[in-house]
Amino acid sequence: MEATTNVASIFDKQKYACLQGVDFSRKGSIDIAIADLVTTINKQNHLFTTSSCSGRIIVFENWLFTSHEAASLDNVIGCLQNHEGNAVFKFEPMILHIQSRSLQDAQKLLHCAVASGFRNSGISIGNRGKIITAVRSTHSLEVPLSHEGTLMVTDKYLKFLTNVANDKMAENIQRISRFSQNLRDLLNEKDTESSSQSANKSLMKRSTDQSDRSTVKKSPKLSSSSEGEEDKSIDPSDVLSDCFLLDDTEIT
Repeated sequence: MEATTNVASIFDKQKYACLQGVDFSRKGSIDIAIADLVTTINKQNHLFTTSSCSGRIIVFENWLFTSHEAASLDNVIGCLQNHEGNAVFKFEPMILHIQSRSLQDAQKLLHCAVASGFRNSGISIGNRGKIITAVRSTHSLEVPLSHEGTLMVTDKYLKFLTNVANDKMAENIQRISRFSQNLRDLLNEKDTESSSQSANKSLMKRSTDQSDRSTVKKSPKLSSSSEGEEDKSIDPSDVLSDCFLLDDTEIT
């Protein structure tokens, strides 16, 4: 009981610290394409996101160009004018890191991700017990464009790369949509299961209470008095109250 309470408390503190902290990403905010998804996850008491990117098309050499949606050929060509160094054209699909309260929650999340097309997803467990599910896929793209400032490809090839990257971005958005829907179904299933368990517990408690009242009526009173002294009956609730005391020491 105490160990479970400690784990839950640590998770809640980690979630609060993460969600109230500063966003240190270059953009400094959640990408629009996954904003609703991230909000849904962070509303759950057993999940929260630790990092996210909806997917992007970039020309990398000191961040010449970045887009979280379909890219235009003019922007790709334009960013390569008068550049120095080694430029690389990339497409990176969505990646989402989600911390879970329990391994069972992480396993369900992983199944949901893989079923949605994010087949490179996985679970890692840190030294301090952090359970992280990485939601990611393999349909990335990386092509060198220049060497020491000299462009090594033609505009025609840049057009081809841009079209390929845009197609991959479209597929990425579809996978995000599938994952969002599958996750909602999973969460609704969890809510239904929790409600059913709560209803069963309430029913069992009512049945137990009725049984206890019946037993108390039929049984003689427990007494600590001697013959001739006032009968001081022991209330069963006074006995039970000492059975469920929890150590509420603060966890650091």
